[in-house]
Amino acid sequence: MRAFAVQGFSSATTTLLIGGVIERLRVRLGDTLQVRIAASVLATAAAAVFHVCLHLAAGTPEIVRTVVPSVGVGFLFAVTYTVWTFDEARSSSGARPGTP
Repeated sequence: MRAFAVQGFSSATTTLLIGGVIERLRVRLGDTLQVRIAASVLATAAAAVFHVCLHLAAGTPEIVRTVVPSVGVGFLFAVTYTVWTFDEARSSSGARPGTP
């Protein structure tokens, strides 16, 4: 039950963490697709470390089996968020596909 509660808290928190990391890196490094993909990977890695640290502190017995599904879903969220907001930014700026 404790692992369930820790995972719920961790997942909610990492959703905010992932979005925040992506946005901060996008602002600092630019709004290219390469930056956003790199930000997705870095944000997912940060979320994975956060999950593992919380579960280590809570004494979860099978950390890998507990964390891997959330990290996978977190990565899908990060990539979806990245691509969706990239496409949205392009369409709102009036840029045509294939133009800088």
